[in-house]
Amino acid sequence: MLAPIAAAIVLAAVAPTTHVAASPLTPRVPGEPVPVRNGDYTYTVDIASGAVHVDAHIRVANEGSVGVGTCFTHFVLPVPSGSVDHRAFDRSLELGVEMVAAAGGATVATLAVRLDDCLSYGRQSAIRVTYDIPAGAPRSAAAARITADYVAFVAWSAGRPGGGSIEIVVPTTLTADSLSSDWTVATQGTYTVYTKNPVRDPSTYRVLFGARRASAADAVPVSVDDHRFQLLDAPGDDEWVTHVRGRLTDDLAALEQVIGRPWPYTGTYTIREAYAPVGLAAANWPTDPDATDVGERLDEQGVLYGLAGAWFGSDLFVDQWLAQALARTRAAAAAEGQGIAVDPPAPDSVDAAVAAIVDEIGVEALAEVLGYV
Repeated sequence: MLAPIAAAIVLAAVAPTTHVAASPLTPRVPGEPVPVRNGDYTYTVDIASGAVHVDAHIRVANEGSVGVGTCFTHFVLPVPSGSVDHRAFDRSLELGVEMVAAAGGATVATLAVRLDDCLSYGRQSAIRVTYDIPAGAPRSAAAARITADYVAFVAWSAGRPGGGSIEIVVPTTLTADSLSSDWTVATQGTYTVYTKNPVRDPSTYRVLFGARRASAADAVPVSVDDHRFQLLDAPGDDEWVTHVRGRLTDDLAALEQVIGRPWPYTGTYTIREAYAPVGLAAANWPTDPDATDVGERLDEQGVLYGLAGAWFGSDLFVDQWLAQALARTRAAAAAEGQGIAVDPPAPDSVDAAVAAIVDEIGVEALAEVLGYV
């Protein structure tokens, strides 16, 4: 009689192999793609062509996640809607790729890559995937913004926790806006390379990368009740400047009321125009205490959410999640005070919990707490 381990080996050897469908559009049972183990992504900004070139080195491995008898024939990656020229290579061999159409208005689509050979249990493959992200004008459906003076797009990687990295390569004439301290910066000739390695959770991590060539001379000065601001738009986007300038007075007063403390800055505060795709949680927490990002869309809440961070900035709170939740919920309260419809947070979300705490202690107590921060 065979020992249990030996019996398992024999059964795995003689059991029929299950082939996973090559196309996720018409899957055969079990129809699952092989998991991505590692994904190292390089995003290179090409100003001349108006595109971001993406070069992803992917490692997939059949580790028996669906059973040792399963033989995988494809894997999938998220890609920006509107990305083009998708190609995949196994060494010098070009592989078949297929785009799975995203739902209407979605900012992320799915790219299926067919492997050259069935990936059986215990095997792994190193695949290179490339594609381009074309740029467009502010408020267009394009997934990037690229000019000689301003660059913005969303970047991510793939893989298991800790198994991904992101490298962003831009001309040295441009400087990144807000990146967390776990990014490294290096200069390579005429390019600056921003690197995040490893990515803690590639399945959820998204960075809204923005970089610009700007100085005080490029900014539009604005004063509100003796408070000084400067607006840095995507070059030539006068419509955004007009919108932000028109909202500043009322939005500032509304935030002061729901937070209980006056505007906290005595110097000049910079408001930068940022590309922020609808439906994609990618907004970065400001790392500069004297500046914030406001989305390019001319909506009623963008300025409120951008300004709220000034009271709860990264230099004041150790726990970023708490600072962000306070800023979001106070901005929502300020919007409601102006008669602007706001979607309530999910009942089990951090925002709902923080909003309930502030409602319980009251605005005066919140203001007192902020006085000690």
